[in-house]
Amino acid sequence: GCLDTDKYSTDTHPFYGGVCRPHLAVDAAEPLPFRSGSFGLVLANHLVEHLPGSDADVVRILREWLRVLIGGRDGDSSGGILAVVVPDQTHGDVLRMDKDHKHAWTSTGFRERIVEPLLDQAELLEFATFDNFFSFNAVLRKR
Repeated sequence: GCLDTDKYSTDTHPFYGGVCRPHLAVDAAEPLPFRSGSFGLVLANHLVEHLPGSDADVVRILREWLRVLIGGRDGDSSGGILAVVVPDQTHGDVLRMDKDHKHAWTSTGFRERIVEPLLDQAELLEFATFDNFFSFNAVLRKR
């Protein structure tokens, strides 16, 4: 099973109206209403660029997402997965593509400024660019 969240409920979503049916309305930039270690996967597909604040704020938010993931045990690969897909500024003006975008990163900039500060809590499993989709992804496993 999964829990689909969105900042807006079905009735208040500014773009999707009745189409978007999240299980729970949650502001991803706020502390999550879940116990630590509650989930095996947090997937954010084209969400991170919408988060408010500075790069340091984005790192803080991703640390909160890591908090709700199950932790790994020493020497094994049982930790929860945080996977994000982000538009790549290399392929166009990300801020102009969507008026709600707050950030525009190249894959190199995102890796250096957002992913690397998280490596004290997580292992980087994959970092790949998708030229045909104008995006890149980062997959981390919580330690």
